[in-house]
Amino acid sequence: LFCLTNMSEEFFEFLSQKYDFFELFKHITVSARVKLLKPDPQIYHYVLNHNGLLADQTILIDDMRENIDSAIATGLHGIEFMEIQDCRKKLELFLN
Repeated sequence: LFCLTNMSEEFFEFLSQKYDFFELFKHITVSARVKLLKPDPQIYHYVLNHNGLLADQTILIDDMRENIDSAIATGLHGIEFMEIQDCRKKLELFLN
């Protein structure tokens, strides 16, 4: 499980100190740190290369349609997050 966020470094630091769920991720890419921003395809290439992931085996879950579209154009799978139950069903389809 990996995280890719467009948060500023300051906001990410604040949230990561406040909430412990960030510990669930193997790696977190903060766009401000790598000077790339979703939906730029280069940020998806960065995440894939940095973490040794294959695009066709990677799913981006995001609430912004343009980010999903860009990720799909880059070769990833995408799920637009709208509500948890819908997201869970779509994710299960990929994993089964």
